[in-house]
Amino acid sequence: MSATEANKTIARILYDARIREDRPTFFAHVAEDATLLLQGPDLFPYCGTFIGKAAMTEAMKMIQDQFDTLTYTPEVMVAEGDWVVAWIDTELKDRATQQIIKVDLADFIRFKDGKVVEFREVFDTATTIERSLGKTMRELLGA
Repeated sequence: MSATEANKTIARILYDARIREDRPTFFAHVAEDATLLLQGPDLFPYCGTFIGKAAMTEAMKMIQDQFDTLTYTPEVMVAEGDWVVAWIDTELKDRATQQIIKVDLADFIRFKDGKVVEFREVFDTATTIERSLGKTMRELLGA
């Protein structure tokens, strides 16, 4: 198996561990000094750059404290060299409001020596805000 295919296999393991909230399995495939970048507004405390396993664990805990993950399915996964890119179909339940949120994620994962060294995630923040608060952006902005 090529390194590229091995990286794709590890990415699948990560996604499986994520849906099960199995942090030991997830972090077994992450380098000690890995970087997690969750792109989004500071309205979400888990958005930002987190360096190292401890910081990444805290970011994941913040997400899991706010949401129950109902589905987390890689719809498309492409690997090239050290990178795996995935389009994730996910459905979350906001613990505070009980709102169901369907949101698409785009993940960009870079590997080195079989370990994740960089994990970037981009998500539809507008939809997440609307569904969490139960109001449209138009209503929230008073337009």
